[in-house]
Amino acid sequence: SVRDSLKAEIASVRDGLKAEITSVRDGLKVDIAGQIAAAKVWALLLYFALAAAMLGTMARGFGWL
Repeated sequence: SVRDSLKAEIASVRDGLKAEITSVRDGLKVDIAGQIAAAKVWALLLYFALAAAMLGTMARGFGWL
């Protein structure tokens, strides 16, 4: 009877841990996807800033401004 009780307790703990791990994994997937999207926006903005700085430097160098 003790063995059966212990097996049932271990099974319930295992099921609880599986559910918790699944919820944490799903939360990380959503969080990582949002961070990647934000990083893409920042990368695009930095690219435009770099291009504007390069064009401004070229304009000053060639005497366009």
